[in-house]
Amino acid sequence: MGSAMPSSAIEAMTEEPPAGDGMMDPEGIAQLVLDHLGYGIVSCDRRMVVLGCTQRAARLLEAPGRPLVGRTLPAWLERSLHEAVRKGQPVRIEPPRAKHAAYLSAMAVEAMAPVVFVVWFRPEIMRESDAEKVLRARYQLTARDARVLLHLRRGHSNRQISTRTGWTEATVKSYVHDLCEKLGVHTRGAAAALIDEIRDHEK
Repeated sequence: MGSAMPSSAIEAMTEEPPAGDGMMDPEGIAQLVLDHLGYGIVSCDRRMVVLGCTQRAARLLEAPGRPLVGRTLPAWLERSLHEAVRKGQPVRIEPPRAKHAAYLSAMAVEAMAPVVFVVWFRPEIMRESDAEKVLRARYQLTARDARVLLHLRRGHSNRQISTRTGWTEATVKSYVHDLCEKLGVHTRGAAAALIDEIRDHEK
């Protein structure tokens, strides 16, 4: 799921914009690109003191009310930074007290002193299959429940479910009722929407 920073973001951070009045500076262009891609950025000096931090990064690190600039990186985050630099690939992190995980990538930029490290974050996007697993574990759903839920997600009627499974329509109706009771919802649409709710919560 994690990936290196796209070339479009790298180019936006390094290319000079065309000359002319009213043109945005390179830093502003880079931030627009990175925000659009969902990235948060933190820069540090050699002592791991934060020199810059975007709002998106602060949100990912669950620190919107605690400015990171001027502070030393938490030890767990510093370890992840070094691991990402050493491996040359993203490292999955789970910030303390955060409701979601993220992927951390980092690079050393000695030529940009006092900035020595640049770290960027991308929130982990939960796949629908993973959301289904969370739902099954949370509500202790059986394999049959999961099968019924899959049909509901596809918008199938009781008759369509009956045709595809070989169950009678009365049996399907009973299974849908049992599933809704387990999930604590009153409609089949609400049952299907739970997967989207879990995915949105984890973003």
